[in-house]
Amino acid sequence: MSENNEPDAIIRIGVPIQTQHLPLILAQVIAPLLQANNLLGQTLFSLHYLATPGESEFSLPLPLQLGTTPPDGPLDLLLCPVEGDLADPLTGGALTAGVRRWPLPLGTPGDALQATLQLIEYHEDDELAHRVAQAFGQTYQAGASQDGPVLPPRLQQALTLMAAHLEEPLSTEQIAQLTHLSRRHLERLFRRHLDTVPARHYLQLRLQRAKELLCNTQQSIIQIGLECGFSSGPHFSSAYKNHFQLTPRDERQNALTKK
Repeated sequence: MSENNEPDAIIRIGVPIQTQHLPLILAQVIAPLLQANNLLGQTLFSLHYLATPGESEFSLPLPLQLGTTPPDGPLDLLLCPVEGDLADPLTGGALTAGVRRWPLPLGTPGDALQATLQLIEYHEDDELAHRVAQAFGQTYQAGASQDGPVLPPRLQQALTLMAAHLEEPLSTEQIAQLTHLSRRHLERLFRRHLDTVPARHYLQLRLQRAKELLCNTQQSIIQIGLECGFSSGPHFSSAYKNHFQLTPRDERQNALTKK
């Protein structure tokens, strides 16, 4: 949690609800996600309840009308019940169009809770998922996340930004702002999923691109250095040698020798 007690990033989740599934979703989805917020001491998961057409009002703040925008921004994730047609009326709405889906099985007792714990692990960590499971008298097997992207969406976005800005590198603070994360949360994602920090990973991307250009083009070494975000020849040469254990000039000579 950041020093000012504000959340590093809020995951805005659409929770589809129908009357026949309301007790299950309350017990195995909504309650665990709210418990995760409680254990963190901050709002990580912001829940927005989506009622299908024709549903009656509930004692919760329902329904959030399709085609509107939640108060704190667009949805990041839509829970998608697997059993029945609960999610079908939601797929065409402006609010849910293009939003990433998270399968929510409703058939077997306990499946919805396990899917919710997987979501908590995916967006925070397995420790929090275990603590939430314990609060409900359940166990959770870490690493059992659902099929889908290996990396969290905001980490993927950060990597895309890096790859698109090799010549004029962004600062870690800029990347954090563009991905709507705090710098601390961004660094935590890099450590957890890539075992590195953003600046080191970014440097490796630029150096790997430089190596490709040295070995496969006739561009000058100075031009390659500038194209990969290095402000001067000595800066480029020093960084390259520290990473690859040889200078850019030696790299090019080796490539020419092999041809």
